[in-house]
Amino acid sequence: MKRLKLALLSTYPVLPRKHGGQLRVFNLYQNMSHYFDTTIISLNDNNAFTEKKVGDISELSIPKSVRHRNLEWQLQKSLVAPQFQI
Repeated sequence: MKRLKLALLSTYPVLPRKHGGQLRVFNLYQNMSHYFDTTIISLNDNNAFTEKKVGDISELSIPKSVRHRNLEWQLQKSLVAPQFQI
């Protein structure tokens, strides 16, 4: 039986798994990879294309463009978290 393909999009690299977000994405889709050819397509700040594979999950990580990083930084600077006093 031919397996269907599943593509996942992430705003950060998932492999290697180091923190909560990466672990969550990997664990959610690891079980699905038994039924689908699973590929994660992610963005990175490393200025390099990378390909990694762990078990049945593959990841293609694409560098953010300079424009993307600049717009992201401008957005982060414009957002202000509310201050709570206890």
